[in-house]
Amino acid sequence: MIKKVLFVLLILITILSFVPAISAIDYDEEGAYNECYTLYPDFINKIKDLGITDNQLMTFVKSVEDKVLEQNVELTEENFDSLMFTAFKEAFKMRKNIKVRDALAKAYPESTTEAIDGVITEEFMPIYITVKRFLFGITTPVITLSGTKEVLLAHHVHMIDGATVFVGIYSEDGTLLQAHINPAEAIECKSESASYARIFAFNKNSLSPVCDSYTLKF
Repeated sequence: MIKKVLFVLLILITILSFVPAISAIDYDEEGAYNECYTLYPDFINKIKDLGITDNQLMTFVKSVEDKVLEQNVELTEENFDSLMFTAFKEAFKMRKNIKVRDALAKAYPESTTEAIDGVITEEFMPIYITVKRFLFGITTPVITLSGTKEVLLAHHVHMIDGATVFVGIYSEDGTLLQAHINPAEAIECKSESASYARIFAFNKNSLSPVCDSYTLKF
């Protein structure tokens, strides 16, 4: 998916501040940040490992939100990219956001280079999705996985009542090596041949998917 360069980064940082998304009007930056941390802990921790604090990330997000509102234009699917691009550029110019900007470039140099060419990499797509969910008030269920081959964490937001979450660990040829239902704690991978993990959410009554599955490759 091709987007404008800095817009990519906007998404990055914005995501840094969003996660259990409810509505852009009624939901504050802290709530968004908590949701983001739930869905993408590895991404956020990589930025924080460079000395960035939760407050600095939330400050940047608030700056972007303010810059969007200052444009005094109703946010739509059609103008989403252009409004965010403008807000992102303005927020990045602010002195208080310089450290966050520099940390992103240091933590994700390759993806940042791709972004400069107007391309959002797979590494950055979660950010794009999260930002859009937050600003449009989208509350559909989302499931993700994070961690390493040794230890996995299952995440979900806005899960419906009566849903069953299933995590499978597979070999390269698709053989199921481990299965976990509604995991409440970290999952320890017990097989050296594990190639990837996948998480699903089903309605336990109809067995129909609740949302898109998510795959984490090792």
